[in-house]
Amino acid sequence: GLHETREYFYAASEELKFDKQRRRAFTWTQGACDDSTCQWEIKPVYEDEKGNKYYTIKNLQYGEYLYAAVDKLKYREPNQHDYILNRRKRDTRHPQMSTYHIDVDKT
Repeated sequence: GLHETREYFYAASEELKFDKQRRRAFTWTQGACDDSTCQWEIKPVYEDEKGNKYYTIKNLQYGEYLYAAVDKLKYREPNQHDYILNRRKRDTRHPQMSTYHIDVDKT
């Protein structure tokens, strides 16, 4: 995992955005990442009747939420997914769908 290889997870710069509304996220292996592109806020937002917990993950630099992209946005290499950030305030999909995230309003 990321901890074992000491990789930092960071939000890409403007030049590497997926499109106007979404940004890619990558891992960094070349030493410490000491700016807010590598800093994330993880908040619990939901627990279902079976005790499964759901969280939002927001990048502190851009204030954008992390989610696993749906099939049409998958990374082009086999078995790899793009992780995308966006600024959506609310996701009305069911929170148990693993390909979507639950958004909370930015404060």
